[in-house]
Parts: sequence; C-alpha cells; structure tokens
Amino acid sequence: MVHGPFQRTDPGDPDRDDERARHDRPPPRRPYRGDDDDGNGAPDWTDPMVRDRHNRRALISAGLGVAVAFLLASVMPQPVVLAAFREILFFGAMGVGLVAALRREPLTGAPVLTGWDRAALMMLVAQVSGLFVDHGAVEEYLRQVQETGQF
Repeated sequence: MVHGPFQRTDPGDPDRDDERARHDRPPPRRPYRGDDDDGNGAPDWTDPMVRDRHNRRALISAGLGVAVAFLLASVMPQPVVLAAFREILFFGAMGVGLVAALRREPLTGAPVLTGWDRAALMMLVAQVSGLFVDHGAVEEYLRQVQETGQF
C-alpha cells in the first residue's frame, strides 16, 4: 500500500469498487418532453404545447434583445438615441444570425421559430426605427461635438 495523495488500495476493497462504479456510469439524462423511442431527446414538434412553449421563449428572447438595445441606446445624448438604438439592434441581429448559422438551424421550413426568425424580427425593428431618425439633428450634434470636443 502506498501512502500519500494518490493512495492505492487493495483490489478487493468494496468501498473503492462502489466509488469507481459510480464514476464509470454515464450521467443521468434530463427528462425531456417528447423523447422518441430511440432516446435521442428530440422534441416532438407535433405537440402544440411543446411548439408554443418554444415559440414563446423565442419571442421573449427577441423582445429582451430589443429591450437591452433600447437600454444601451438610452444613455446616449438625445439627438442620437434612435440612431444608436438602430445600430445596436442591427449588430444584435447579426449576432443572433451568426449563432443560428453556427447551430445550423434551418433557414426555412422549421416547425417553430428559429434564430433566423429572431434575427429577422430584430432586423425589422431596427429598420423601422431607422425611418424615424432625424439625420439633420444627428449631423448637427456630431458637428457640435467636433467643434467643441464635448459630448
């Protein structure tokens, strides 16, 4: 028997065998609604409750993205709030689209909302808000910042 941080026990030690067996087992699977027969955990998109829950989460996450963009833009000076909101939301939509591409989510034909749909919704809000930007006020503000050097 060796003493120290890496102790070796006798091969017939029952406590050690139980501990080894506990660590050799795979971790228990989380129960997931819609497990199919082969146990791969794919959701059952034909179930309306599963679809609705997924779509609700997708819409809430898109709404939270818009809210965070507005929160970040609201700390900007008054003339550039809407322009900053549009740009922050645009880049947020690009990020959501990039994540959807990395996850290889289907672009069309999905039974539920995907990352592409969330990105499109955020892009739509960004483009519509861009219609209300007063470009003259933004240019005047930027000219004033250049001349005075103060925000």
